[in-house]
Parts: sequence; structure tokens; C-alpha cells
Amino acid sequence: MSEMKFAVKHDRTLQEARDVLEQTVNDAQAKFGFMIDKITWNDDRTQAEIAAKGAEIKAWVDPTEVHLTLDIPLLNKFLSGPIIQNLKGLVEDNFQKKLTDDSV
Repeated sequence: MSEMKFAVKHDRTLQEARDVLEQTVNDAQAKFGFMIDKITWNDDRTQAEIAAKGAEIKAWVDPTEVHLTLDIPLLNKFLSGPIIQNLKGLVEDNFQKKLTDDSV
């Protein structure tokens, strides 16, 4: 499977967006913890890199948008579809916006 990218305007301050990103990553860990091997944050906690079984996920916020990049090469479309939809749903629920799909 190729890399998939999603982005949404967050209409928040950078600090608020950072807090929501942290909550979103915590929610993902609660939901998919059995699949997550490691979460690495940058110094200002605006970016998280998630190493999971068969997947690499990067989530970050900038002053205007939240971004999510998923690279799931080991999973076929049947298995990756529900995971992608769940991750998109977490971001949409927490940021209360619909994600744009910029699949590569």
C-alpha cells in the first residue's frame, strides 16, 4: 500500500492544536495499543511519530492545519482500510472537522 496523507484546518491556536494532537495520539494508543511499538514526540510536542506493527504513522500540527501521514506497506487494502478509517475518525472527532484526502 502506498503512503496516505490527510490534513485538516484546525481553526485553533498552535497551543490548542498541540493539546488536541496529544489527546488524539493518546486516544489512538488506547484504541490500538496492542499494535503500537513506540511513540516519539519532538521537543515542542507538535509532532508524533508512531511505530506500529506493519505501519509508520506521523501526526503533526502547524499554525493552521493538523496532518496525518500513514505508510502501511505490510497490510493489504482489506486490513488497512478499517485502521485508516479509525485513525481519520479519531482526528475528525477530536478536531471536529472533516479531513481532506491527499493520497499519494
